Amino acid sequence: MDTCPACKAKTAEKTTCHRCKLDLQLFLDVEKEAENHAIKARQAHEKKDMETLYIHSSRWVSLKASPEACRLLAISALHMQNYPKALMAQKMAARLSGKYSDTQECRQT
Repeated sequence: MDTCPACKAKTAEKTTCHRCKLDLQLFLDVEKEAENHAIKARQAHEKKDMETLYIHSSRWVSLKASPEACRLLAISALHMQNYPKALMAQKMAARLSGKYSDTQECRQT
């Protein structure tokens, strides 16, 4: 985490914001959990294990959405024949990468 979510001060991976004294540990834990799901999703994608990819990419998106996470969720949702979820995930990936302006987000279904 580079900046405090409350006051936007630079944090340099500290557990407390020097400016507003916000406890950042929960935010750091969420980032770490998101990275763990990212690793597992990438591994599942390499193995072409779509069920595992769907589980981990869904969790990754819910913790910390990124274009890559949404694209992997879209791929796995297509394989699982969850077309509405795949479409929402692709739209969110495009929006996060600046290529789409719709405000729809992918949500757990």
